[in-house]
Formats: sequence, structure tokens, C-alpha cells
Amino acid sequence: MRRHAIAVIALMLVVAGGGCWLWAPMESAGWQQFQGACWRMGALMAVAWLAYPEIQRIPSWMIPVFFFIAAVLLWRPRVILALVRLAPVAIPIILVLVILAPRLRRKP
Repeated sequence: MRRHAIAVIALMLVVAGGGCWLWAPMESAGWQQFQGACWRMGALMAVAWLAYPEIQRIPSWMIPVFFFIAAVLLWRPRVILALVRLAPVAIPIILVLVILAPRLRRKP
């Protein structure tokens, strides 16, 4: 039932954003902010709807870590810029480590 509710909320948000785009007065910055928020939250809820079975399998220790990282990013938004600058270097290194890591084989 929760997955269906997430889908309905996502659809309502996208429709509300589309309605603001079609019928709201464009002189008002408030309507534009509301429209953008509806579209972004609708897209986020649609992604949550698609990933719902995987979200249920998240380990319990990872939830506080997620909120801690979100709080740090809200408190210090420049961290995002630092991570973006490090991505071209960090991603290839991580890929090499994953590819070259020894594989654990189970005994039959």
C-alpha cells in the first residue's frame, strides 16, 4: 500500500507543477518556486516509488548516516563543490580498486 501511496503523491506533484506551468501568472516568483518545487519533489517521489523494494532492504545503521551527511551538506554546501572537483580523480581510483580487488570464493 505504501508504494501505491508514493506513486499517487508523485503523480499529484507532477500534475500540480504542470498546472502551475499552464495556468499560473508568470509575473509572480512565488508560483514559479512552487512549480519548481512540485516538479522536483514529484521526480524525487517517482524515483522513490521505483526504488521502494530496494529502500526496504537498507541496513538500519545506514539511515542515521544518511541524515548526518544531509545535515553536513545543508550546513556546509561548499562540500558539494569539493566533491564535484574530486570526482574526476576519485571515480577512476574507485573503479580500479573494485576491479582489482581479490574475489572471495566460497567452498562448495
